[in-house]
Amino acid sequence: MFGKTLEYLAVDEIRLDEMEVEVGAMDYGFPIQGILGNDFLLAAGVAIDMRNLEIRLAV
Repeated sequence: MFGKTLEYLAVDEIRLDEMEVEVGAMDYGFPIQGILGNDFLLAAGVAIDMRNLEIRLAV
């Protein structure tokens, strides 16, 4: 794995500039495009709705 700083990282309407990510192989036995870590979730101030499988800006 190696680190890379992205110009920005966006998930729907949530956007963070200058986001550091780790890039590497992932094999969890099912298709996956990436994992949002606590650094993104905390910086974005999101709420996680597990019942509806959604993330949204915390109110």
